[in-house]
Amino acid sequence: MFVERPVRSWFIVAFVFVWSCGLVWLSGDFFAFPLSVLNLLAPGIFFGILFSLFFIGRFSENLVRIMRAMHLFVFWYLLAHFAVFGFLGVFAFYQNEIAPATLPKITISNGEKTIVFRTMSHVATDAFYRGVQNDIDAAKREGFWYYYEWVRPGSSASAEEFDRLLGIRFGADIYAELGRTAGLVPQTDYEFIGRVNDQDLNVDLDMDTIVERIRERLPTASLSGTVSEPMDFSTLSAQLDRASENQRRVIAYLNRTLLNFFTKIQSIVPLTAVDPTLADVFSVVLGERDEHVARALVQSQEKRIFLTYGLLHFDGIYARLKREDPDYAIIKIEPYYPFVSE
Repeated sequence: MFVERPVRSWFIVAFVFVWSCGLVWLSGDFFAFPLSVLNLLAPGIFFGILFSLFFIGRFSENLVRIMRAMHLFVFWYLLAHFAVFGFLGVFAFYQNEIAPATLPKITISNGEKTIVFRTMSHVATDAFYRGVQNDIDAAKREGFWYYYEWVRPGSSASAEEFDRLLGIRFGADIYAELGRTAGLVPQTDYEFIGRVNDQDLNVDLDMDTIVERIRERLPTASLSGTVSEPMDFSTLSAQLDRASENQRRVIAYLNRTLLNFFTKIQSIVPLTAVDPTLADVFSVVLGERDEHVARALVQSQEKRIFLTYGLLHFDGIYARLKREDPDYAIIKIEPYYPFVSE
């Protein structure tokens, strides 16, 4: 093998070396990841062994067999790299570049009342939020009222219990920290109210009511919640600060991949599968709030309403409106891309 075809062997070694150096460059820091160090050392080890056996192998049939085994090892080494990184690369490229998620603007009407539902995400590109602002401005100039999602503050005890129930610490900067990991910016509600005029109305529940409703559905939940210490996204941000520029770009691209993927499937099943208790929590976080919004829309005397609310809420709100008035129908859907850079 190696003795018979030294040129091919050197080519394999050179290819592995270049491939591994590319991974080291991608990490941006030689000592950042043990995998990067291994990728750089492995070709050197292969190179040294093959170089030695090139001169020694001709004197031993056993060493020729060893060379054949080494070729197989190098083959599977390359195949594993291509399989893992190739799959991740194709999946990420498809999600981010070919078929990214959309957050549609959906117009519904029953013939008398028109509701424009602009679906939202807590993190997105700055361009996406500027587009929402422009839509609000245009709608208000046409006489629409602006209704919006914004959980009103409650007691500190309720906030702490809610954090423990979900297992995440919802601090003031949580979405800013989350956005940083994907190269995105957080939704800032103050940017959407008070524009053009003061025809704004918060149609969300307050934190005390949300926690109280969760207790009703999950009576065993106490102030200790489901976890003792909620995850703090600020720790992830601190780790991101220690990453190199190349690493941050790769991390952001992969996190956008996850955002696009999970936004498209529009499901909380993965979360509830991990912790069944979350099914009761989300029945309030989604269901109770959907009921509250639908009731506000039905009872409103306004004939034209522009509403911004999370994507997962649309189906529940629309179903409740249809239950009150079967004449409600979707008359227009316009897609927008929240995670695609300009």
